Amino acid sequence: MNRNAWLMPALWLVVFGSAISVVYSKHISRELFGELRTYERKLDELEVDWSQLQLEYGTWAMDARVDEIARRRLGMYTPDLHDVRMVHL
Repeated sequence: MNRNAWLMPALWLVVFGSAISVVYSKHISRELFGELRTYERKLDELEVDWSQLQLEYGTWAMDARVDEIARRRLGMYTPDLHDVRMVHL
């Protein structure tokens, strides 16, 4: 009889402790899921920024833009035909 007197309260403590740990782990899981969603949104924003930067890079590197800058800023021009020399190796 003495053995059963402490067994039931001990089992109740184990069950209660288990319930508390389940609630706590669920709480942590929800916090981490919220943090994950935040990082996923940030990743989406960064991917949009990256796409825009690639488009901008493509615009800046277009042949017509490079040609226009070479002519206007550097004073470069397409040489006349009589100024062109063919070199054969």
